[in-house]
Amino acid sequence: MILTHRSLPRSLAGDSAHLFFPMASIAIFPLDSGAQDPWAEVVRIASDWACERRIEQRDAILLTPFAQHLALARRAWARSGTWLPRIETTQTLARSLGPVELAAPEQLGFDRALDRLGARRMLHAQSWGAAWARSDPRAFDHAVAAVVTTAHALAGAAAVVVPASRADHWARGRALLNAQAGPGATERALLRVAFEWAAASAAPSTDALFGLRPSAWIVVQAGGADALSMSLLAAAPQDVPCLVIDSDVDLRDPFANSGVGSRVSIAVCADFETEAQRTAAQVLAELADGIEPVALIAQDRLLVRRVRALLARQQVPLHDETVWKLSTARAGATVATLLRAARGDSGCDDWLDWLKSCAADRPGSAVAAGALLALESALRRHGWAHPASVDASRLETAAARLWQAAAGWIDRLRVPRSRSLAAWLAATAAALDACGAIELLRADDAGRQALAALHLQAPVAAELDLGGTDPMTLDDYTDWVDAALEDGSYLPQAAPDAPVVITPLERAMLRSFRAVVLAAADEKRLGAMPAAHALLGDALAAELGVPTAAQRRDAETLAFAQALRVPRVALLRRTDDGGEPLAPSPLLERLELARGTQGRTPLVPAADARVERALVAAPVARPLPRAGALLPERLSASAC
Repeated sequence: MILTHRSLPRSLAGDSAHLFFPMASIAIFPLDSGAQDPWAEVVRIASDWACERRIEQRDAILLTPFAQHLALARRAWARSGTWLPRIETTQTLARSLGPVELAAPEQLGFDRALDRLGARRMLHAQSWGAAWARSDPRAFDHAVAAVVTTAHALAGAAAVVVPASRADHWARGRALLNAQAGPGATERALLRVAFEWAAASAAPSTDALFGLRPSAWIVVQAGGADALSMSLLAAAPQDVPCLVIDSDVDLRDPFANSGVGSRVSIAVCADFETEAQRTAAQVLAELADGIEPVALIAQDRLLVRRVRALLARQQVPLHDETVWKLSTARAGATVATLLRAARGDSGCDDWLDWLKSCAADRPGSAVAAGALLALESALRRHGWAHPASVDASRLETAAARLWQAAAGWIDRLRVPRSRSLAAWLAATAAALDACGAIELLRADDAGRQALAALHLQAPVAAELDLGGTDPMTLDDYTDWVDAALEDGSYLPQAAPDAPVVITPLERAMLRSFRAVVLAAADEKRLGAMPAAHALLGDALAAELGVPTAAQRRDAETLAFAQALRVPRVALLRRTDDGGEPLAPSPLLERLELARGTQGRTPLVPAADARVERALVAAPVARPLPRAGALLPERLSASAC
């Protein structure tokens, strides 16, 4: 590649570079890190560049890193009074060009729950895979998960390759795999299965982007180069000019100017609860000072959920952009408890857990809650621990009716013992409908997402041709449901114009936050070396275009440096993690070292924003037993 300033606007030529690719020239211009409104600066740079080249802006396409940037970019362009280009992300642009083509049953569907079944079927078809499943089922399940994860990664890496060069990409990958030797024969066999599965997947919907001919491509870069965007620019015809507006710092010295003009503080907490309390208090303190919106960075899922609960007590409106696992939502528990109750070794407690999740709120049944209470009381009183020991004739009428109905629902779910996935889904939907849970799930946002994730809606199941799967036992089906709920994501409803936004670190870049509160800035959760791929080594991953652990760590470094540009930044960490000492984040140590090298003051220790309240002691006396009506009027030896 040749560096030159030729063909750049005079106003930009001093700071930008011009890169020549085989088909298109790409102008790269750095975004001023000190700009008050980065999107206004993006508009200025792009407009000057387009004006100098006499580009029709209305026919240009501008790609932003995340969907959260779309509204910001469009508003900034509307304020400029110039023609708006088409502002999209690569994914929204691809979806606007046409519907996504459904994958064939044997192809990758990028639905982890269904792809697990496909991987299991492929491995079972191998003699060594079938023997492995019989001898060590748990290790076989781990292998299935590794194949799915690797196939998704390989297919995603191939999607950024120009469609005309994709066949060569797969051929080069096969040559690399054939050259692998040494120990790890099982891992290599699994990798070959994942590779060929990914190679046989349907063409990605983003292939349509390579056929577009805009007047210009404009890419806003944040958190590192987007592989698909850069591939689009490299494949653009020579008469289509391209511009990259780079907002990132130099990775060789990422903290050279970090925190300049910002107030960055650090709080060191003793334990988990202290960190959660101080994080919530810091958010409340920012809001009390009139600083909003505030970004609450979700580095530790458990910690953020605790902080969210503390803020909810203070009735703080929240907009949560992080996804929750469906397995942690009540909707997921409703389905899981039903299947747990249907197991042959289930106890009465499992049945009560299931009934409490649905029957107590069953639509149209005013006595369901009372019947359930009477049933639980009878089970405890008689000491019935297993459903087979329950004598319905000794129950109250309402409780007996509820128990007999529940037994009928469970029996219909248990028989037959082996079914196809489609049959299991139909039986589960019928049981949920019979017990009244299906209406509750459809009326709940998380419930609708759980039904979609488990394909419990009949039209979806028919479209996916689920009847072609191998027969499954109840245990196999329960394991599949548990994995699907664990992989499924639930996005909670957000309050409109909420002053606090819970977001991952990478999505906080280039947004109009006035304060950032970043907890869990410790060695485990911020700046640590990410785990390597299960079947791909870093060297092979780099050859195949899959992001390596070092590349993912670099992206996190860039995102952290971007967060330090916000006017007020509060970092928090704890020194104890369940009895294990916890050191500060490597990124935090690099920041401190950079500030010291530059002769700047160390990070300011954050004041404890928690408010102390003095409570007057009001002890409650121990209650004493009083049973006057049970005592005899007089005592005698013979009476005793």
